[in-house]
Amino acid sequence: MTDITHKNTRQSNGRFGAGNPGRPIGSRNRSARVAEVFFDDFEANQDEIIRRLRVAHLRTYMSVITHLMPKLIDVAVPGEDGGYVGVEGQRQP
Repeated sequence: MTDITHKNTRQSNGRFGAGNPGRPIGSRNRSARVAEVFFDDFEANQDEIIRRLRVAHLRTYMSVITHLMPKLIDVAVPGEDGGYVGVEGQRQP
């Protein structure tokens, strides 16, 4: 990490004043770095993780699938005359 020293740029009310560069462009906070580590791990092990999720936690697995499905679902329902009637419905959360 680069140690950058700045003159005291705080105003009397405690806010930073003009001339304070703030965080360098492109730098990441700790949460972003942790999330990146999790995503990298998932990408490397996604086949095994999904298989284990499906086997051990079917309800969660199905919940993930339903959240990935489109919200508007077209369904063909058998009609009274033997044909099919198209029905558009909202996916239930």
